[in-house]
Amino acid sequence: MNTNASQPTHRPNPLTYPTAMKKGTRFLDLTCANNPSPPSPFSDPSLASTWGYTTEVLPFASLHTNSSILDLILGTSTSASAVQITTMHSKHATVKGRAGVLIAEANTSPANMLDPFRFSAQEVKEFRLPELKQWSDVAFLQWKSLCIISNTKTTTTTTTKKTSTLPSLNAIIRHTIINPDTKHICNTIVDRWSCPKRRRSKRQAKFWRPTWPGLVFHTEEEETRALCGTPNGKGVLWLLAQHAEELRRKTVGRVTLFWPREEEEALEWKRECPSLVFWLEDVEENIEEDATC
Repeated sequence: MNTNASQPTHRPNPLTYPTAMKKGTRFLDLTCANNPSPPSPFSDPSLASTWGYTTEVLPFASLHTNSSILDLILGTSTSASAVQITTMHSKHATVKGRAGVLIAEANTSPANMLDPFRFSAQEVKEFRLPELKQWSDVAFLQWKSLCIISNTKTTTTTTTKKTSTLPSLNAIIRHTIINPDTKHICNTIVDRWSCPKRRRSKRQAKFWRPTWPGLVFHTEEEETRALCGTPNGKGVLWLLAQHAEELRRKTVGRVTLFWPREEEEALEWKRECPSLVFWLEDVEENIEEDATC
């Protein structure tokens, strides 16, 4: 990790709120368009290992996401599920397929690992990006592979039967977000929302961050489009657009924004990291030539 004090401490051209809104609108429309995006070339879970990714299936207890939040999201208590950790991303986690929830915790994609603001020039030089490098593709392959494992049913002591259809994907959680542009947009939204509606003092508004159940924004609200235009949001929308056929055409219906409670998170840096729940819904068939969300 780059610890050189002489390195720049600020990012050039940070993402602005208007730009995030424009990007989010474009990506939302992409998921609703009658003419689907070209599909991703990565649809076979075995490709993950081909490009150097390794996966472990671990007990659900290994997941850092607060269990009470998961219970509310899933609508029921979550029993032993599975967590997968993949190299070249900080961490991925997938709640078992039938729950329809994919969780990504503190992710760093291979491309973003080359960020010169995070690593020294020598470290960047030593990296070799695989062809499978987008978060959306790695997350989809992970989701698909775990769903295949979950859907494999033993029919005899020696044979198995696999269901070919993936279960409905209902929510994608970007938990403990560390991307500075996404964090900036989240903070901007909360600052804009809190002052006029809560009538807080400037000091209270500056430090107030909503905890679960957080703030909920629907598709028609500009905040949803701004959140969908962040790096973390675009990854979700790109996943839905490029894997539309297997996911049976989904889009984002609403987004929940929240921060952890102090008593739930011992690490100070994590308390500053927002989380986003992208709630998915089916895309309605639109007979118009250029459909939009």
